[in-house]
Amino acid sequence: ILFYKYHADANISNSTLWKYYSEKSNFKEDSDRIEVYLFDSDDKEFVNKVCGNDRSRLYSTKGMNTFAAILPNPDHRKFDTLCIEHVYSDEDLFREDSKGRRLYFSGEFDPQTGIHKEKPNLRCIRLKKLKSGPYNIIDYDVLNEHDTNVAMSKNDFAHAVCNRRPPFDNVDFSHFSKIFDMLREILNTFQ
Repeated sequence: ILFYKYHADANISNSTLWKYYSEKSNFKEDSDRIEVYLFDSDDKEFVNKVCGNDRSRLYSTKGMNTFAAILPNPDHRKFDTLCIEHVYSDEDLFREDSKGRRLYFSGEFDPQTGIHKEKPNLRCIRLKKLKSGPYNIIDYDVLNEHDTNVAMSKNDFAHAVCNRRPPFDNVDFSHFSKIFDMLREILNTFQ
C-alpha cells in the first residue's frame, strides 16, 4: 500500500480528491496497480457520486484500475456522516496533547452560545459549525478564558498519532479494520 503525501499546508477536501480521482480515471494507463480514493461520508454529494443509489456498496470505479470509496462505519459509531477522525475511539480522539489541546465534537457546545456544556470556561466561536450536527469535528476556534485556542488541528492530531508522540503513543487502530476489509474486497474485485 502506498499513500500519497501532500504538502503540510495543502487543503485536500472531498472536492479536490474527486477532481484527482476523475482525472486519474480518465488518463491512467492500465497497470497491475490499483488506486483507491477514500472519501469521508460527511458530505452527501460525494456519497451520491461514489455510491449512486446503491448504498450497500461503498465503492465504485470508472475503470482503469481506479476506485472511489466511502469510509465504512466502524462498529462504535452510530451515525453515518464520518470523517477519518471518527474511526478512532473517543478515548483516543479526545486525548489532550502536551499543550492541552484536543479535538472536540460540536455537540459538546451549546449551539446558541458556543459555551462548552461541561466546561463553561471554554467557548467555540464557530456557531455555524455547531448548528450543523452534534458529531462535527471542531479543530480550531475553541477558546479558553484567556482567549487561547485549545483545539488541536486535525493535521496536528494526525502527526501526533503518526509520530506516536505521548500521549498518542498507544492509540488503538483496531477500528480501521473495516477500511482494510473494504480494500481487500476492492482488490479481489480487481483480480
